Formats: sequence, C-alpha cells, structure tokens
Amino acid sequence: MTRSDARKPESDPLPYLSSIELNRDGVFKNGVSGTVTSVSYFKEYVTHFSIWLYSEPCMKVWFNAGGEADTEQTIVITYSECHFGGYRPWFLCPGLRGHYCKQRVGKLYLYSGEYACRRCHNLTYKSRMRNPRSIITSLGSLMDNQTKAANLMAHLRTVSYAGLPTKKLLKIYKLIGDNEKLSTNVSPERMRKELGMKT
Repeated sequence: MTRSDARKPESDPLPYLSSIELNRDGVFKNGVSGTVTSVSYFKEYVTHFSIWLYSEPCMKVWFNAGGEADTEQTIVITYSECHFGGYRPWFLCPGLRGHYCKQRVGKLYLYSGEYACRRCHNLTYKSRMRNPRSIITSLGSLMDNQTKAANLMAHLRTVSYAGLPTKKLLKIYKLIGDNEKLSTNVSPERMRKELGMKT
C-alpha cells in the first residue's frame, strides 16, 4: 500500500455497471430496457437503463444519487473484435461534470453522484490497501478463496473437455493450492502475537 492509495476511496464496495455482466445477460440489443440493483454500505441503489444501437450505440441510465430528482447519463458503447470471433462490448467513460474521458473500460462506478471510470473517480482496489505480510490479510484471503471456490463448484457443469480439465476446474485447484500456502502462515501463535494477545 502506498501513501497515495491510503487517501483514495475503495472501488470494491461501490455500485457499478459492468459491460461483461450486462453482455452475459444479453441486454446489448436495440431497445432493451432494464434495471441493475446493487447494495453499497447497506443502501440499495437501483439504476435503470435503455440501450440504443443506432448511429452511435449508447446506454442511457437514470438513477437517484440521493437528491430529490433522478440523475441521467448517456454512456457510449464501443466494441472490440474477439480473437475467436464475435465482439465484446465496452463503455467509453463519460467523465465527470462534463469533462469527457473517453477511456474504454469494462466497469463504471457510481461515486459522488455520477458513473465514471476508476481513474476519473481516483479510486483504488481493496487489495492494494492490504499489508501482504499481515495475518489479517492472510485470513481475509483464505475466506475469499473459499467463497470463490465454493461458487465455482456450484456452477461446475463438466470437469473435462477433450480429455483435459476445464478452465473452471483448474481455477478451483489453484484456489485450493493458494489456500494451502496461506494456511501455513496462519498459525495460532503468530495470530496471538500480531493481535497483541497473551500466549
């Protein structure tokens, strides 16, 4: 963690729009409307959207950022060609307070009443705030890995393809292997010492 990161808000708990998740849900079609609901700091945020794919593909969003009236934004959608065919949608960051950013991003975060990219909002990641040598970090990583592995296992449909393990199964193995390494750093003696507890 650097001193500059310590002064930045974290992006992880903020409401966001993800082009990958929306594309997976099949919403990038002309005229499609819907809502994205997220919870941040025990408060529910609902963002409504409509997709327009005419001369300039865009997504119109409106949401309540805490004021009396809803806030409206227009987010331009762009596409990149995938290596194995097809196209992947991206957002062009609308910037803050009329300053157009145009950076191509997969996520836009709702902060200070506007959707914008991580750079415009000057956000950092939770992982950059952690001390990698801290036992609390090790415990947090253990729990995160267990949750990720459990979620992957719940959605695991097949374990092999063409005689080889699937990417999802390999990811589960990696998470389990990472946890085995982390568990060697989390001993009761070290925990008591770092937390200032009597042995």
